[in-house]
Amino acid sequence: MLKADPVLCIFNDGDQILGISLIDASMLRACSVGFCAVIKLSIDDVIAARTDWPAYFARRKAEFEQKSGSEA
Repeated sequence: MLKADPVLCIFNDGDQILGISLIDASMLRACSVGFCAVIKLSIDDVIAARTDWPAYFARRKAEFEQKSGSEA
């Protein structure tokens, strides 16, 4: 299952990252870089996600599935 939550990164120790959701500015999200599919977002990505989250998520999910399918 693909879970995506674009965040503004506020802490990075090389493995653990913490960020604030760009969708609803809610509580901190935490992830280990070694175990999560962390993607550095461009400013354009952030604007697209904030403008129309469902469309942005659908596009990124399709990109992920296409990339995963081509590597199999």
